[in-house]
Amino acid sequence: MGKYRLAEVAAQIRTPLLICDPDDEAWFVGQPRELYEALTCAKELARFSREDGANHHCEPWARGMVNARICDFLQKHLELVDDERPR
Repeated sequence: MGKYRLAEVAAQIRTPLLICDPDDEAWFVGQPRELYEALTCAKELARFSREDGANHHCEPWARGMVNARICDFLQKHLELVDDERPR
């Protein structure tokens, strides 16, 4: 992981991205916001709070909430793709 960097390629990403950013992140502190700011594609920064029990890396105590947020994001963007398909 130490050599893996998105800084040089983030602007080339074209697919919509949902970036999860929980309180009390231990391993990637600040990196979700950095990635969000570097992207030029459609993007959403999903904040997860300790008040909701959705803190820590991968939000382990709030998987239902996280999965719902991810599925909502995917549904929204897949509907946009479907709306653009020729009929």
